[in-house]
Amino acid sequence: MEYVNDYAFVLQYHPGNAKVVADALSRKSGVKMSSLALLRWEMWNFLEDYEIYGLENEERVHLYNSLPQDDFPPRVVEAQLNGLFISPLIGQMTQEPNDWYVAEDGGMRYKGRIVVPEGPLRQEILENAHRSKFSIHPGTTKMYHDLKRCYWWRGMKRDVADYVKRCLTCQQVKAEHQRPAGLTNPLPIPVWKWEHVTMDFVVGLPVTPKARYDAIWVVVDRLTKTAHFILMRTTDSISRLAQLYINSI
Repeated sequence: MEYVNDYAFVLQYHPGNAKVVADALSRKSGVKMSSLALLRWEMWNFLEDYEIYGLENEERVHLYNSLPQDDFPPRVVEAQLNGLFISPLIGQMTQEPNDWYVAEDGGMRYKGRIVVPEGPLRQEILENAHRSKFSIHPGTTKMYHDLKRCYWWRGMKRDVADYVKRCLTCQQVKAEHQRPAGLTNPLPIPVWKWEHVTMDFVVGLPVTPKARYDAIWVVVDRLTKTAHFILMRTTDSISRLAQLYINSI
C-alpha cells in the first residue's frame, strides 16, 4: 500500500464474467490441495511476481509465513493410522485398485485425495471450509468443489449440503437474485354465479368398462364454490368438452 500510494490511480470494478485473464488469487491450480494450501501457493506466486518492484526476499517470506497453516492433512493421516477405518473400504479398494494408494507420509489416498475417516475431524474440516475468514460462507456447490480437491470420504457431498443447510448465517443473509415481484393483485370479486369459473383435470384414472372414461374434468364456480365433476376421455376434443359441459348444467 505504501508503494501504490505514490501513484494517482482509480479503482474500477469489473464483474467476474467480464474478466478475460483471472487474477492471481482466483486462478485454479492443477494440483489438488485444500483451500488454505491453495491460498498459500497463489500468495507465493503473487509475491514472486512483485519481486521486480523492490520487495525483498525476506519480506516475501515473512508475508508468506503470516498466512495460516493448513494442519488438517497430517491430522487426517494420524487419524488413519490410529483408527480401523480401512476394513469398510476393502471391497471398494478391490474394485478400483488403481485409484487407491498409500502416499509417502503413510496416509491412504483415493484419486490423489486424502481419505478422511469417520469422526470429529470431518466436522472440523467442514467448519474450516465454511466459516473461516478465507472461505466466507460459500454455497453447497462451491464448498464441495473446494473440499474435493484435497479430501474424500463416502457421502461428502451430502454432508456438505447438510452443513450449509444448517448454517444460520447463510439462511439469514441469503441473497435474492430475482427482480422484485411487486405487490399482490387480488382477483376481482365475481358479481354473479358462473361468471368466473376455474377448472382442472384429474387424469390417470382406471378406464371405465363401457364408455371408456379415464379422466374427470372439474369445473368450480368462484362465487358459490359449486363444482361440476364431468367424466371425459383424455383424447376428447374441445368441441366434445363443450358438449359435455352443456349437458352437465
